[in-house]
Amino acid sequence: MFVTLLRAFQSYPKLLHAFPKERERLLALEATLRYYGAYDLKYGVGFSLDKNIREVALLVPSDQMESTLSKHLAAGSYSKKYRSAMGLLSRKDRRKRLALFAELERLEKDVAFPATYFYLDFLGVSTEYQHQGRGRRLMQKICTYAESMQIPIVLFTNTAEDVCFYQSLGFRRIAETSSEAFGFTNTYLMYEPENSGCAFR
Repeated sequence: MFVTLLRAFQSYPKLLHAFPKERERLLALEATLRYYGAYDLKYGVGFSLDKNIREVALLVPSDQMESTLSKHLAAGSYSKKYRSAMGLLSRKDRRKRLALFAELERLEKDVAFPATYFYLDFLGVSTEYQHQGRGRRLMQKICTYAESMQIPIVLFTNTAEDVCFYQSLGFRRIAETSSEAFGFTNTYLMYEPENSGCAFR
């Protein structure tokens, strides 16, 4: 799963600006995926089209979105591989990575989320399997799951192309946030199953 996400997110827009050098960017990406991915798998659910995991999506219920140190420890977020990736970054780059995600959390406080929702934390297709419709089929599977639970899905993305992709699946824009410090804009979108009675906080 982590290999698939690493391949899929090599050009992650937020990290490109913060880490222009490829080596540092890939180390920061690996640390991020291992830290948050372990948490998502512990407290949420993972999706793929088959056991080969050429594509993966991680979905977390909103009541598990507020993380704590003890929850991250229980999830294995501070694994040996996470610590190894962080250890290969300079102290300055480690601080920059932490500041980047602190900025994301700060900006997210201005977003009006539904009272109950699934948060789509990661969706990635391994590079060699992209542009084959696998991401669309995976998202259709996830939307069907949300329909069965009558719970909306919320996510954010950084590119106009991705916004169009999610809108083609029935998502609608609910917010936009921007960071001058790290040079990214997040567009938040929501998929609302019919009759979900979605209420915003």
